[in-house]
Amino acid sequence: MAPWSDLPSDLLGLVIARLPFPADRARFRAVCRAWHSALRRHVAAPPQLPWIVLPEGTFVTVSDGGVHRMAFPESNNVCIGSTDGWLALHRTDNDDDDSVDGARTTKTRHTFLLHNPFTGATVPLAELGDILDDDFFEEFRVCKVIIRSRPDDGDADDHDESLNQEGDSDNDSEIEPVGDDGIDDVGHQWQYLTGEDLIWKTTKYELEGDDYAVNGSWHLLESSGRLLMVRRECLIAAFVKQGDHTRSVDVSEADMDAGTWVPVTGGGLGGQAIFLTELFNKSMPAPAYGEVEEDTMYFVDTPDVWDLKSGTRRLFTQGIGFFDLDRTWVFPPELIV
Repeated sequence: MAPWSDLPSDLLGLVIARLPFPADRARFRAVCRAWHSALRRHVAAPPQLPWIVLPEGTFVTVSDGGVHRMAFPESNNVCIGSTDGWLALHRTDNDDDDSVDGARTTKTRHTFLLHNPFTGATVPLAELGDILDDDFFEEFRVCKVIIRSRPDDGDADDHDESLNQEGDSDNDSEIEPVGDDGIDDVGHQWQYLTGEDLIWKTTKYELEGDDYAVNGSWHLLESSGRLLMVRRECLIAAFVKQGDHTRSVDVSEADMDAGTWVPVTGGGLGGQAIFLTELFNKSMPAPAYGEVEEDTMYFVDTPDVWDLKSGTRRLFTQGIGFFDLDRTWVFPPELIV
């Protein structure tokens, strides 16, 4: 019988594709020198592209388009946000209560927690269950979770969360507009982090005939110590050959002294790459090696990326359907291969 080290490289590549988690790949690498070499051939050097996580726990390893299933703690959990390698989960359970007249009623109990799928660690957010109850979810939904300190930095109990809410479009309980502008979740994040108000235009849809519409969105994020506002327009196409795609991207930097937004000209992000979703935005360095490309903007809701230097888009296959605003990025720990 041939030793394990003699397995063909292409067969080892199929095994590696079934082991997306860094811890499993580290164990694979430790088996023998041949398997370590196979991992180097089949896995790109860091920094590697993050994963796309869908609400129910399905995730896509963008590097190879692999679709996998993530085991959430217990059941009835859905992902409502993320920060780096942590997911914010929302669980619902139905409890039967006896009313005064003896009739039985069903009440939904809401539980929230932070979960790290790479370490298995969880941080319960028990205090939110008393605030975000059935009455809250009748009119609102949680659309973004902000964590001011990572749960794995020091004391696991010493962190702050902020959950932004969005009105239910069925009952017009959206946030009140202010003149031609509106306050959206980015404004609430800015106010939460700085104590100051930030007014900005809300996401909007413009109908362009019967076949497609234009979706405009604004995203606020920090990049290399700068506060950036990204304005993006997407074409939502039902019968257009190109399908849903990014139509334009504009980036502005906050001038704190002048109190204005200054367009970022000349192209590029100073060697950074930006990952955008409705739930989580992140800027990270993009060295010459690895999968992450500098001066590039990555999206989860359209099959393209945006090159800031050339001002053009190119196709970027992720392996799943598109224009789902509830998916987000999660960043696995880097594995040196």
